[in-house]
Order: sequence, then structure tokens, then C-alpha cells
Amino acid sequence: MEIRNKSNYEIVYEASHYEEKQILHMENEANLNISGVGVGGSNKIDYSKAQLLNREKDTIPKNTTINITVEGSKRVLIKYQYIGLHKNLTDAQRNFTVYDEVWFEQPSQETIDRILQENKEEEEEEELQRNIKRKCSSLSQYMCSAVDTPKKQCPYCGEWYCNYHYDVNNNRFSTGGHVCSK
Repeated sequence: MEIRNKSNYEIVYEASHYEEKQILHMENEANLNISGVGVGGSNKIDYSKAQLLNREKDTIPKNTTINITVEGSKRVLIKYQYIGLHKNLTDAQRNFTVYDEVWFEQPSQETIDRILQENKEEEEEEELQRNIKRKCSSLSQYMCSAVDTPKKQCPYCGEWYCNYHYDVNNNRFSTGGHVCSK
């Protein structure tokens, strides 16, 4: 199977080879009524499960074509990631056969901008959650701001403090802030 990367991004792909489900057993039941009142029937079919055979993961350089080996009439499930655009393999999955043409196009600038903006917002939210979970470095924990407020890093000592203890206050007799070691 040939996979073409027609984009300006390197692409990581994961190709999973599998055999489709197959009919293992089939029963046909037919009910006939001779007097013409009715005809009925049912089918009972047992299928095998689709079977994952092996998984191949590799990188396709930009504007390059690669070949992967697919035996017989097996199918291939492909997941992908544009390096520098997506953070992980995408949730999008496509099924292909040996006879399908597979290629990755250059995303439109609108799509690139949207994905980069979503990544930025996700990173900002993750950073906010990390800063909320941090502990205030102050020894006076009973005076701290609410636990669900993000902590800020002191630019001088590098410690993390809640809003109440963030400001540098080396006067030990005033309230608020922290005694900065730098």
C-alpha cells in the first residue's frame, strides 16, 4: 500500500492490519403455510470478530511517498498526526484496503490556525490547572488564599505562592506577602 504525504508537515502514522469479521455459521429457518396464510423465516448468523494482526508506526517526511506491506485482502486502519500541528495521534481513523490510494494533503491555513488556537487554549487551561493544584510555599498556610486559586511563581526566589503570599515582603512585622530569600 502506498501512502503519500502531500503536506509541508512530517506525519506520524499508525497502521493497524486486521482481518474483517467473517461468517462462521449460518442457519436459515423458513416457515411456510400451505393454505396461503403466511410465509415467514429467519436467519441466524455467527460472525468471527475482526482480528487485529499487527501495528506499524513510523514517520513520513514532508512531500514524500512510502510503502507499507499488506498481505492478502487484509484491511488497514490508519491513525495519524501532523508533527508540529497535532499533539497526539488524531481520533480520526480511516479504513483502507491494498487497492485504495492514501494521501495526506496540506491542511488549509484556516484549519492550521484553528488547530493551533485550540492547542494554545488547551495548554493555557492545563497550565492553569497545574497552578491551581500547586501548594503555596509560605510557612503560614492558614493565611493562604482559597485553594482553588492559581499560584504564581516569585520572579526572585522561584517559589510558588497564593495571591495573599505572592508579594515580596521582607518586613517580618507587616501582613501579607512572603519573605523572599533572594
